[in-house]
Amino acid sequence: MRVYVYTACVGFVAGIFVAYFLALGWSVGIFLLLLALILPFVSRERAVLITAVFLIATSLGIFRYEFWQVNQPALLPAQSVNIQAVVNDEPVEQDTGMRLTLKFTDDSMFKNKEAVVTLNGPQEFTYGDLISIKGNLTAVEATNVTDYWKEYLKLRGIQYEFKYASVSKIKSGAGNSAFSFLYGIKHTFLNKISELLPEPESSLVAGILIGARTTIGKEVLAEFNQTGVSHVVAISGYNITIIANAIGAVILYFGIPTAIGLGLSGVMIVLFVIMTGLSASAVRAAVMSVILLLAQKEGRTYDAGTALVVTALLMSLWNPLTPLYDFSFQLSFLAAAGIIWLSPVVGRLLVRAPALYGVKEILTGTIAAEAMIMPLIIYKTGIVSLISLLANILILPVVPTLMLLGAIMIVLGFIAYPVAFIALVPTHILLLYVLRVVSLAAHLPFAYLQIASLPTALMLIWYLAMLCLILYERKLPEILHKKALR
Repeated sequence: MRVYVYTACVGFVAGIFVAYFLALGWSVGIFLLLLALILPFVSRERAVLITAVFLIATSLGIFRYEFWQVNQPALLPAQSVNIQAVVNDEPVEQDTGMRLTLKFTDDSMFKNKEAVVTLNGPQEFTYGDLISIKGNLTAVEATNVTDYWKEYLKLRGIQYEFKYASVSKIKSGAGNSAFSFLYGIKHTFLNKISELLPEPESSLVAGILIGARTTIGKEVLAEFNQTGVSHVVAISGYNITIIANAIGAVILYFGIPTAIGLGLSGVMIVLFVIMTGLSASAVRAAVMSVILLLAQKEGRTYDAGTALVVTALLMSLWNPLTPLYDFSFQLSFLAAAGIIWLSPVVGRLLVRAPALYGVKEILTGTIAAEAMIMPLIIYKTGIVSLISLLANILILPVVPTLMLLGAIMIVLGFIAYPVAFIALVPTHILLLYVLRVVSLAAHLPFAYLQIASLPTALMLIWYLAMLCLILYERKLPEILHKKALR
C-alpha cells in the first residue's frame, strides 16, 4: 500500500512541474488520465497498476496547476491611486525602512487584491492597521525587478507593487483578531528577549526559538549562509517537538485524557506555526507532526517517509506554486528526505565514527542532509560552503540545550530579571559560542566559493544518483539475506 501512496504523491507534484515547464494545457492531463484508466484493463500486474496510479496523480497535478492559472484575475494597468488598505501580514523590518503587505478594502476595481509597498525611514505600522495610501500602483509582472522577487510575490498571491507611495494610518484592529493576538504574543516575547540580551545575541535566540530571521543583521545572516548553518535560525521539526513534549508533560501531570491531549497538541502546534509566520519549513514540520499525532490517536505505526511525501502533496494541493517557487519548502523537503532515506546509507559508511556526545548521529544526519540540499543551494545561489560539515558538527550539539535554556530564560524573564539571570548566563555563553564559531568559520580561507551557477542537467543527474542510492539501500538487506541463504 505504501508504494501506491508514494507513487501518487510523487506523481501529483510531477504533474505540477510538467504543467509549468511544458505548458501543454488541459489536453495532456486528460490524455494521461484516459491512458491510466485503460491500463488496468490491459494488465493487472503490479507494475502496470503502479504506472496507472502515477499517471492519474500526474494528470491531477496538471489539472490543479491549470485550475490555478485559470482562476488568476486579469492584471489591471498601472495607475496612480489614493486608496484604503489593511496591513495583511506582519511588517518586515529592513535596513532603510519597512515593507508592508496590503489588502485593499476600498469598493473599487482593486478591492480584495494584494500589494506590497516599501517605506523609507522608521515606521510604526503593525498587522491589522487600516491605512490610506497614495502612489503609483503597478502589476509586479510589468516591473523591472528580479525573477526571484516576482516568484516570491506570486507564491503569496501578491500581484501589485507600489512605487513612491505615501501612507497614513487611519486606525488599528482591522485585521483578523486571532492573528493579531498571536502576533502580539510573538512581539511580547521579542521585546522580552531584547530586554534580557544585547545584539546580536538577542536576534539570534529569537531566530532559533521563533524563526524571527528578519531581526538578524545582514552580516551575521550572510555568515550563517556561507557556513551552511542557516537552518539553525529557521523553524524546524525540533521546535515543534519541544512544543509537543512540553504539552505532553502538562497532559501527563494533570492526567488529561490522551485523545484530548493529542488534540490540544495539534492545536498548539498550528497556533505556533501561525505565530512564527507560516514559513514553508515550519508548515512542513507542523503537518508531519499532526500526522504523527493522528497516527498515535488511531494506534497506527508512524512512517516518517510516508508523512513527508503526504505533506508535500497537501502543501502542493493547497498552493501549486509551492514546489515550484518556495525555496524554503524545497530545502526543508530535501533536508528531511536526506535525514529519512539517505542517513542509513551514510550510517553504513560511518560505522566506526565515535558515538560520544551524539557525534555520529549529527555527522550522519548532516552529511545526508547536505548531500540533498547542496546541489539546490549551488543552483540557486552559486555559494559552495566548504566548511559546512565542520560548522554543523561544532554547533548542532549545543542547539537543543540553547533552545531549552532560551525558552526558560524568557519565561523567567516575565517573573523577574534576577530569576531569569539563572538561565540568562548559560544562554548568553552558548549564543556567543555559536556566533564565534560561525564568524571564524566564515572568515577561514576558502570557507566558501562563489561560482556562476550549477547546470540544471548536472543537478538533476545528482538527484537521480541519490535516488538510485536510496533505492539500492532499501533493497540491500534483502540482497544480503538472499546471499546468506546460498
